[in-house]
Amino acid sequence: MSAPETPNDPPTEPSRIEKVEKKLEEQKEMNVTLKAMVDFLFGQVGKLGDQINALEKEAYIHTTRYSKCK
Repeated sequence: MSAPETPNDPPTEPSRIEKVEKKLEEQKEMNVTLKAMVDFLFGQVGKLGDQINALEKEAYIHTTRYSKCK
């Protein structure tokens, strides 16, 4: 005779706690990825700001130089 199944048998699907833990781990990984993206974008914005400043300085030099030539 085989043993009858009891209602206390462990479930085959993951428990709610395991599901929540897995979701939390996925969220942590996503947060790390998003943080890296934001850091990269801020770096790009900083480089663009430096380029704008250089162009403004160059434009100022050219306008003051050419205004003296008149």
